[in-house]
This record gives sequence, structure tokens and C-alpha cells, in this order.
Amino acid sequence: MSNFIPRRVSPLRATWRSRVWIGLALLGLQLWSLATAAYVPAYVQIIAGGAGLGILLWRGPMAASMWRAASRGEVRQAKVTGWRETAMSSNSIRLRCVTWRDAAGATGESRPALPDRLPQAGQKIIVYVDPLDGRGWWEEDL
Repeated sequence: MSNFIPRRVSPLRATWRSRVWIGLALLGLQLWSLATAAYVPAYVQIIAGGAGLGILLWRGPMAASMWRAASRGEVRQAKVTGWRETAMSSNSIRLRCVTWRDAAGATGESRPALPDRLPQAGQKIIVYVDPLDGRGWWEEDL
């Protein structure tokens, strides 16, 4: 493959893109209400704490993988092999995932996105690989 120049990716974007910040915000709200002795009904604290913890457990591993890939992962060039349509939609437009094969021969798939934001089959993209679990992340997902 030809030479390429990877762009710098901030690991903090992984926190935003993975939506793990929602869980952190809910837990922060609960801790704030406990620390300031603000009157918040117990059921609200339980719901906020449970939802925050649930989101962290659900999205946390993905955010950690994205963070590791962006901060210290291997950068590879990959060739787009096609698209995969998902069951999700946005404004009645079906979302799709990009599939690729990178320079090391590993295959991967992006997070769902609108079709007009995805590269065509045969185009080259840059992928960041998590050093711990080997999962590849397209630079537009980070």
C-alpha cells in the first residue's frame, strides 16, 4: 500500500463518541446530590445511580478500547471492502457500517453511520488498532 499520514486523534473524543459521558454525568449528579445534601428523592438517586452504572458497564469497555487505540495503538492503512446495512435508522435513513481489511490482513467494521458519510468500496482509510484486544477503529469513529 502507498504511504499515508495518520492524523492525530484525541483520546478524549473516544469518551464523547462512545457516549460513556452520559453514565459519568448521571453518577456525578448522584454524587453531587449526596455531597451537598440537596433534597433529591431516594428513587431519583437510585435511578440515576443505576442508569449511570449501567451505561458505564455497557459502554465502558468500548470507550476503553477506543481510548487505547487512539492513544497508543498501531496505525494501519485499510481498504474498504464494502458496507453492511444495520437495523438502525436516522430520520428514516438506514445506517450502515463500513467493512475493511487492513495491511496486516485483519478485518474490521465501523460504527453505524449515515451512508453519505461513508467511503466507497476500494477506497483507503486509516484504522487505529487497540493494542490490548486487537480491535480496529476507523479514524472517523474516534
